[in-house]
Amino acid sequence: MVLRPEADVPVSSFRALVIRHCATLAERVDALHGITSSFAGAGDPAAQIGQARTLAHQIAGAGGSIGFDRLSDLAAALEHKLDEVLEAAQPPSREQLAEVAVLCADLEREAQQTKPEHSRLYNLDLAAVTRTGT
Repeated sequence: MVLRPEADVPVSSFRALVIRHCATLAERVDALHGITSSFAGAGDPAAQIGQARTLAHQIAGAGGSIGFDRLSDLAAALEHKLDEVLEAAQPPSREQLAEVAVLCADLEREAQQTKPEHSRLYNLDLAAVTRTGT
């Protein structure tokens, strides 16, 4: 379906979209937790950090697009910290890993508290928006 400015899209369509994205975001946060909790273990740290960075980037983008601004901001902060770690081109220090762990915990906590109705799009009525021009 292509949305046109004059399209009459029911509020429930946005709610369904937000609900689906909320579940997807929770899955990505869980995957991120799995990766970051194994940083100190075996494996290639740069590859794990790269995977975590990709997930953080996806969560930041999807969260912001669907109206979860706080979740998006926390994921973006984690993404930037992981960028710093990757740019150092050496194994992460304990301090860096501790900073990443704190950011991950904040993101996980926010994800657990995030409900579809917290999205600024949850009650969006596109027909009303196009009528008022806002």
